[in-house]
Amino acid sequence: MLRRAANGVRCAGDRRVVITGGSSGVGVALVAALLQREGRGQIYVTGTRPFKDTQLCEMLRERSEDDAERVRYSVGDTGCTEAVAAQMADAVQFFEGLPPDALFLNAGIGGGRYQLEDLDVDRFDAIMRTNVRGVFLWLRAALPLLKNLEEPSQIVVTSSVLGNRATTQAAAYCASKFAVNGMVLSLRQDLRSAHPLIKVGLVCPAAIATPWWDEPGRSGAFKATPRPTALLSADAVAEACISLVEQLPSSNIEQLNLEAVEDAGV
Repeated sequence: MLRRAANGVRCAGDRRVVITGGSSGVGVALVAALLQREGRGQIYVTGTRPFKDTQLCEMLRERSEDDAERVRYSVGDTGCTEAVAAQMADAVQFFEGLPPDALFLNAGIGGGRYQLEDLDVDRFDAIMRTNVRGVFLWLRAALPLLKNLEEPSQIVVTSSVLGNRATTQAAAYCASKFAVNGMVLSLRQDLRSAHPLIKVGLVCPAAIATPWWDEPGRSGAFKATPRPTALLSADAVAEACISLVEQLPSSNIEQLNLEAVEDAGV
């Protein structure tokens, strides 16, 4: 039996959910928040690391066996067409033949702080592959399934405040997030009248307190990258993302911008 909140919206914890970039940080916070909600939904999570090396594995060890069985983890390259197609097919199989009805496209990497002429071309390509191509490929895989679904669905794309306003020495990262925002905003126009049951929106956080800052392959550990003085918690970003899934049927949130609060104890 599907559970609905008092406002008539289907509970986020009772959805068929896909989360990309779910091995750590906001992705893990999303899984934890969904498991804490009422419902028996299933959660398909993608990442690039072996499961045993992820924060997701650590978190699920502390949950019940029943909760852990509701989560499936898959390793793959979010920028690879074949990998995304295979993962979507695997997710549908995990959902017992049904498509997802909530997607959190959360995978992303950064590039540190460099003058544009000093940024390595391979790093530029990696940023665009994950942050832009990855979102495109997952949208491309999901939309045909969602358009055949006779129930509401929600896509949430994790972007950045740097997709709305640029900052210094972050040309490639800003460009990737501006591109994602443009892609999503254009898609909203396509869906609004032709497929109103499909909602898509952006969550644009400022800096988040996650391992992202300490991992050379994602943002961090670049000598020129200053750690911000105010950081959002991964839990706060996850709750903002879930709020789009739980919005009233009469609304269609376009974008949430999240700023951190100084001295909030994160």
